[in-house]
Amino acid sequence: MTQRDRPARRLWLILAMVAAALILTLLAAQLISGEWLWIILNGLLQHELG
Repeated sequence: MTQRDRPARRLWLILAMVAAALILTLLAAQLISGEWLWIILNGLLQHELG
């Protein structure tokens, strides 16, 4: 491995970590928003029925 290859490898590692963090954040946001949506829908349905 030459010294020219090292920064490129570090850059790819950083890019991979950023991509993974973004995906995890999006998944978490989707999960939370989906849960809130379900709670709101459930509340509306109960209000309509009761």
